[in-house]
Amino acid sequence: MKKVLSILLCAVMLAASVIVAVPGSALLSDYNPIVSAPADLTGATGEADSYMGAVKITPDAAGTAVSFTVPGAGEGGTYLVAMLPASYGVSSLEITVNGGSAAVLDAGHKFAAISLGCTDDATVGFVCDADISIYIYGTCSDARTGEMLEAANGSLNKYGEDYLNLDTYDVDRYTEYFWEGDLIFNESFFPVEEKDGTVAPIELNYGIDRVVSVKNSYLDKEYIYGVDYTVENGKLILLPGGSMKIYKYDSVYSDSKKDASWRQTLDGNYAFCGQQPMYFFGYCNITYTTKDTWEGAVPEQKGFLLDNVLTKLESGSGTVKLLSIGDSLAGGANASADLGAKPYAEVWCSFCQRSQNALSRCDDRKQYHSAGRCGCVPVHYKNERNSGIRARSALY
Repeated sequence: MKKVLSILLCAVMLAASVIVAVPGSALLSDYNPIVSAPADLTGATGEADSYMGAVKITPDAAGTAVSFTVPGAGEGGTYLVAMLPASYGVSSLEITVNGGSAAVLDAGHKFAAISLGCTDDATVGFVCDADISIYIYGTCSDARTGEMLEAANGSLNKYGEDYLNLDTYDVDRYTEYFWEGDLIFNESFFPVEEKDGTVAPIELNYGIDRVVSVKNSYLDKEYIYGVDYTVENGKLILLPGGSMKIYKYDSVYSDSKKDASWRQTLDGNYAFCGQQPMYFFGYCNITYTTKDTWEGAVPEQKGFLLDNVLTKLESGSGTVKLLSIGDSLAGGANASADLGAKPYAEVWCSFCQRSQNALSRCDDRKQYHSAGRCGCVPVHYKNERNSGIRARSALY
């Protein structure tokens, strides 16, 4: 009897192993992170990227056909969570499925979920005439796309693509408080070598959690993650051989005064100062989410000292006078709109006034004049919520 039972048990185990081996069986998972390059990847190289938390797929050359298998997610349908970085300048990529139907992966700054139109494991492929890489995070069912996107995008997940991509002047985002929230728009940095020729990691106001974009000073060129830069320990690392211009140490610093543009620093050396073209062109901008919270000083609200002004702004009636006194920037010097250059940001006092108008729901017509070379800019306007602003210039 024992022998008969042993034979029956072996038969059951063999049958179970056959069922497991059948493709498309009910044992497919509805949540499948991809942590290494697909074993059958052809036409490309694949490598895990720890910062992105995904696998980077890079075609062997532009125009090369790439294919690989991804796991199916079962009856809930299979969605591929992937990203085509917008920095490559390619608007979208057609992904073929099992050599037939195609899904479209749009370029962006976040991972997206695209339906593959199947339930079982699928062979996906693409061909692109440009030099690109894509990142694949995994596959999941329709019911779990939100869960996987949240895991893939992290702190970026709550923001829409249009909101993240700040490539032109927008007064609302330009006047966001940098000490609040976790998203920093276009923080500037100037890439310059150390004295020994190395390039130190760039420390920003916050440690970096997720990079949205790194762009040039005009915001019309986006640098590529993994080619021009990477991120380590919350700092921006500029990569050798990238397309970002890194300035020589002696173009900015010197141990002697070369001419009037070189100003002495606290350590007794000299720095190249003034309104130099290399500074206008050389600064870069990074948009990112933060790893930590602001620990510096925070401006105090002083509205309680201006009861009369607040009453006028809130009621939309009466005349409010704004006086801006400061250096040349307060007078509008170097504002990109004034110079006819991207991103066409208004002069300082104008976008402060426009921001205030938005808060009090007023029109934004205004006139201003600069009084004095050091930049005194009075703005005198009548605040009328219903009929707009009747403005006139006033020099004080």
